Amino acid sequence: MERTLATYRPLIIAEFWPAGIIEAYSSPREVLAYYHGLSFSVSLIERPDLDAEKSGEETVVEAAGALPGGFGSLLLTSRLGWGRKEIREKHQ
Repeated sequence: MERTLATYRPLIIAEFWPAGIIEAYSSPREVLAYYHGLSFSVSLIERPDLDAEKSGEETVVEAAGALPGGFGSLLLTSRLGWGRKEIREKHQ
């Protein structure tokens, strides 16, 4: 999966439920750090004013947990640009 993400650099929308992540014995901050490690910028769709890199991962975790239902949607965008080079050139 990581190789596919690195190759194609898709735009990803992912559900982010901090309480569920904790129940699964993981850390919401570690999930955000993992996405960053894959060269994705992370933002919370319901709170476009928050960006995990600028506002801090804990702020995004708290904001998602405060939303109705305790979860939100993350927008993951590659910091390297979208798609394979050949695909980007084709659509320019």
